Amino acid sequence: MNRRLLTLAGVLLFLLAGSLIAQVPDSLDGSATPDQTDIANRDTIPQESKIKFFAIDYATLSYQEDWVQVEIFALIDRTFLALEETDDGVQARYEITFRVFSEDSLITGDRWDRTDFSPVKDARVTGQKLPEIMKYVVKPGDYLLEVEVLDKIANVFRKDDLRVSIEAYSETELEISDIILASNIQPARGDVGEFNHNNLLVLPNADRLYGENASQIFYYVELYNLTMGEGNTYTIKRQIRNDNVGFQYNLPVRTRDVVAADLVDHDRFAIAAMTTGSYDLIIEVTDNSTGNVAIKSQTFWIFRPGMDAENGSILNPGFDIAGMSEADIDGELKMIRYIIPPKIQKMVKKLNGFDAKRQFLANFWKANDEDRSTLENETRTKYMDRVRDSNTRYGSHQVEGWKTDRGRIYCMLGEPDYIANHPFEPDFAKPFQIWS
Repeated sequence: MNRRLLTLAGVLLFLLAGSLIAQVPDSLDGSATPDQTDIANRDTIPQESKIKFFAIDYATLSYQEDWVQVEIFALIDRTFLALEETDDGVQARYEITFRVFSEDSLITGDRWDRTDFSPVKDARVTGQKLPEIMKYVVKPGDYLLEVEVLDKIANVFRKDDLRVSIEAYSETELEISDIILASNIQPARGDVGEFNHNNLLVLPNADRLYGENASQIFYYVELYNLTMGEGNTYTIKRQIRNDNVGFQYNLPVRTRDVVAADLVDHDRFAIAAMTTGSYDLIIEVTDNSTGNVAIKSQTFWIFRPGMDAENGSILNPGFDIAGMSEADIDGELKMIRYIIPPKIQKMVKKLNGFDAKRQFLANFWKANDEDRSTLENETRTKYMDRVRDSNTRYGSHQVEGWKTDRGRIYCMLGEPDYIANHPFEPDFAKPFQIWS
């Protein structure tokens, strides 16, 4: 929702007491998202979706000498993908592209076509996610990691990226890889492709968000350069902490034999005692033969519908929605209809119950946050400020300002660069404005 979008909208013409003359697309950037009833068998240029229907994350692991393995994760919201009927069910079709840039130059990438089949449409419910992963070997340095997902049925795409600084792992000092938080880890049976980590099937959770649909969290981590020798051991301490509310839980301490210099540690832990908020998983490894210690941490989020957030520094932008009333939730769902594609609007209308509506609103704003490193959801703040401004500028006793033609465009695109007033023109029965 930035100002460059205004150039895509062009010039908008309003009758001050009438209806909108120019046709304005439903999405924020001026590119309409196709309705599901008119998306099949089309050979058109894909439009960019303003709904971020997937999350991305990454982790690094030691490779060899001066090389580092970087893994890029994606987690696609299954219910946001358009469907087509098949002889024996329904399916979504999408294309996912991974790219790695160095100094704005593409150095590597991959593209894959996927089909996601369901025997019945009702099998696809809110909360189901499709994990994706791709692995690359790079030199230490600064990179841009980019993921693009194209919904091949709806003919819409979305990109997301991360700027990362990748550091080398020591060849001699005790170190820990990045912690991969997962939705499931189990022994790999058969060919599981890039999800294989040392004969384990690891399904990474790219948004690191857990809640009512998950009773436990899985993690995977690698330990490097332990001291080999008869009788040598290492100790792992694991702690889950939320400093803002004084929550601290210690998982059992484990001491094990050093059977190799490089080892894997993975486990799972229950989250039933954790309220809505952000938490840190902290792993500390001690090489008992040398006394050397290595520490690594990873942040994750818990969201439970209906539970107020106890953590004052929640990074997940949906958590403040937990305390809203049902009337407030319903009102905000109506206010954001201008920035929701038609097929998602249909889904919103079918949401059953207060918790489902609240969960959708939380996920929607989380997916569209401009900067997840801050406590504030800038996108939501900007949009709701525009709603309030529209009510002040264009509202009346009969209608709220955001529901008017000018209010709608203002909510979507913000302040016009230029307004030309035409109080009287021979060819028009009513005064009008032109917004550029």
